[in-house]
Amino acid sequence: MLSRLVFVSGIHQNIVVHASRCLHTSSQSLAPVPPLPEKGGKVRHGIIPEELFQLLYPKTGVTAPTKTCLLSSCQNNVAMLLETNYRERLHMVTNEVKRRLDYQIALQDLHRRMEQEHMINWVEKSVVSSITPQQEKESIAKCITDLKALAKTTQAKATA
Repeated sequence: MLSRLVFVSGIHQNIVVHASRCLHTSSQSLAPVPPLPEKGGKVRHGIIPEELFQLLYPKTGVTAPTKTCLLSSCQNNVAMLLETNYRERLHMVTNEVKRRLDYQIALQDLHRRMEQEHMINWVEKSVVSSITPQQEKESIAKCITDLKALAKTTQAKATA
């Protein structure tokens, strides 16, 4: 194959023919090389022979997909890739914004809870400090009388 390429290109034709004949010993290899046509066959897209397209015509009804079809499919692929990339980035932005909003909500909840705890502690401290020892003794005495009355009613229900 290499010898044919060099032979076709026209560079050192005599040397290549002699070199290829030295390597092959069969009588077929000594046969003369058929002459090349002056003009090559028709090609499409610069390299694909026309015969390949005509081979497909009886089976497909068309010679082959045209360049415009190939171009439109490439454009569709690029458009889909761009759309996919856009949607991925949009999803990433949405998730990032959601994460930051969730952080702000958690921060507000923390502030509210800390304010409530501080308020509760302040009110309890104020109430405890406002109670005098006399009020405390009266309150304890009242609680004891209430417990005795409750014990009597519970005992009466248990015996009944």
